[in-house]
Amino acid sequence: MTVVTFRTKTEVFEFLQESRFYNMQSKIVSMPAEIKIGCGYAVEISQIAYATAYSVVKRGDYPTFNGIFNLKKQAGRTKIERLV
Repeated sequence: MTVVTFRTKTEVFEFLQESRFYNMQSKIVSMPAEIKIGCGYAVEISQIAYATAYSVVKRGDYPTFNGIFNLKKQAGRTKIERLV
């Protein structure tokens, strides 16, 4: 799972709307417990879309952008990789 994180719900919903404008498959999910930051919500995207997502963040007004993370389950544990 790849998630885009923000510190406010407002930016989560704004990013979701803008990501759909760029034809990214995206949805709002609960913030994974392993990422202990933000507002409690994140936007899930496909892993291959993270570069597009990052360019959307850079072009937009997202002062509370926190990062893009990839989460993988391995042997019952979740590994977190920060992509941006």
